[in-house]
This record gives sequence, structure tokens and C-alpha cells, in this order.
Amino acid sequence: MCRSTVAGHAAALLLMVLCPPPASADPEAIARLFVERVRARDVAGAKKLFGDPKLRTQPRGGGDAYFVYESGESRNLAFLVGRPFDIGPLSMRESRSEWFIIDGVLYAYVSVPLTLPPPGPRVAVPPPPAPPGGRPAMSSPEGFGLLGMSVARDPASVLLPSGEALTPEQLKRLLPRLRRSTLELHLVRHGRLASFAIDRFEFSEFVVTTPRGEASLKVKW
Repeated sequence: MCRSTVAGHAAALLLMVLCPPPASADPEAIARLFVERVRARDVAGAKKLFGDPKLRTQPRGGGDAYFVYESGESRNLAFLVGRPFDIGPLSMRESRSEWFIIDGVLYAYVSVPLTLPPPGPRVAVPPPPAPPGGRPAMSSPEGFGLLGMSVARDPASVLLPSGEALTPEQLKRLLPRLRRSTLELHLVRHGRLASFAIDRFEFSEFVVTTPRGEASLKVKW
């Protein structure tokens, strides 16, 4: 092989390392789209933004385990699905794999601040009407409703030393309420011609409101 050919290959490799072709979507745009789909209850659309299951760790219950209550998955988004929350300014940092020159793998870490509105009055939702000749659909004792989707359940009665039970309104005033949280999304681009996809997520902080004010809870996974 002549020297000019070797020099040409070296120059092309240098350009690939210093100026990799852009992915189809940047990590911040993917992260914002993900939380917007969760907010819109578009679970199917949110799941499409995860990476190839062969290249990341999957929960035992599959991708659906991230979006339902009582799934046994500690990293869980069920409390955000369909909820009206605000998305704050995103921040991001990137890093390269140790073999970036060969594999072109990039990592992106996107922090997404979330703010939930104050809790409003609770509205009871009646069960859907039963089909002709059938029985009305009811939630099972295990907490699962129609189509196997999990549902939130009320806690048992809380009794005072006097034997009197707290009303739901009294209990709501005593329980902490989630006000803000930060969702940390880890995205990976497997190769220079690939797009970023979500590999995993976690929450770095929870801020709750209590009768005494706000309290910050740090989370360690």
C-alpha cells in the first residue's frame, strides 16, 4: 500500500473521530420527548425511546414494569403517567467510551427537573358500564383493574389512640406530598451512525411538602 493511500485512510479516520456525523436526534430532545409522552399517558410511545433490549438490562416484567404500580421494579414512573407536571430547564453532559476510536460509542446524562402541581380535590371515577348480560368490571384485591393494568388503592383506616378514625381529608393533610423531583436519564449512542436511545433512568432527588414545610429527600440506588 502506497504512502498516499495510508495517509488518506489516516485523514479519514481522524475526521471520523473529531467530527462524527450527527445522530438523528440529540439526547436533550429525546429526554424531553420521553417525559412529554409519559405526561400524556403515551406509554407505548415512551417505550419506543428505550434502546435495544439486547444491549441493556431489562426488568423482569419487561418494559411495562416501569410504568405500572406494584410491578416490583424500584425504578418506576407510574406516579408520573398522565399527571400534569412542569418540565424545567434540562442539563446534559456527555462522555465517550474508552474505545471510542473503534466503536464510536457516546454516553449522555440528561437531568430533567419536574414540578408537580399542588394536590387538588379528589374525584371518584365510577367503573365502566358492564356489557349486556355481564357483570360490572371491578378491581381485584391485588390492585389490578381492566386489562391487567394496576390501579392505586386507598390505605386502610388510621385510628387515633381514642379509637376514632382519621377522615381522608385529615390524613391527606398529614401525609407528605411530592412537589418536585429530578429525573436522571442515561442515554447511549451505539456507533457513529446510530441514534441516541435511553438506556436507564433514576431519580436523584425528591422534594415533598409536609405540614411543617418542604423537605428534600436524597435518593441512593
